[in-house]
Amino acid sequence: MKKILIVDDDKVICKNLEILLADEYVPFCAQNSIEAVKILMENEIDLCLLDVNLKEEDGFQLCRKMRTQYTMPIIFVTVKDDEDSLEKGILSGGDDYITKPFSIRELKLRIMAQLRRQSQFNVKRERIIVDEWKLDVSNHMFFYRDILVDISNTEFTLLKHLMQNKNCLVSRQVLLNDITELNDTFVEDNTLTVYISRLKNKLIQTSSICPIETIRGVGYRWKEESA
Repeated sequence: MKKILIVDDDKVICKNLEILLADEYVPFCAQNSIEAVKILMENEIDLCLLDVNLKEEDGFQLCRKMRTQYTMPIIFVTVKDDEDSLEKGILSGGDDYITKPFSIRELKLRIMAQLRRQSQFNVKRERIIVDEWKLDVSNHMFFYRDILVDISNTEFTLLKHLMQNKNCLVSRQVLLNDITELNDTFVEDNTLTVYISRLKNKLIQTSSICPIETIRGVGYRWKEESA
């Protein structure tokens, strides 16, 4: 089932929409931008229903932030029906705009249309998420929470293999084969040690922790916090 993120600071509206959509979708509720970002990082959200009047950070600001990382359809759900708000919503990255009050039938039809369009263009991003780390494979980006971490092509290749196999040992030879193929040239064993060391330093500088464990003489393992 498709996953829908509902962002609205009104608990009653959130709960009602959650109940009304649960027969066809898997709904998630957030009442502010912090909760919304956390849900987005931990789940493969297919569409977002976004209220404009949020506290601290309004829906337009949150939409612009989401558009730097995600391509899922965003439908603004708001009481504001003036043309300026509509224009602002579209310019901030929204795909559709529905004003309150509305019928659940109309909302479901709009959701269906956006999901169908998304499926036709096949723009869903592949992401690997472990704890608060996220590797956006399609766009070659790596995040800790909402912080973009600058990494090289080789570091990206190492991260992909380690995160895909979280909590499992990945041998040095397997990683050497990966980066040798990437660089189209032979890579020495000591060079892998240097690459891993640099990558570990970046992780520590970003988060003060390093989930990559070294199994001396054998390989490496990305350790999940809950493991």
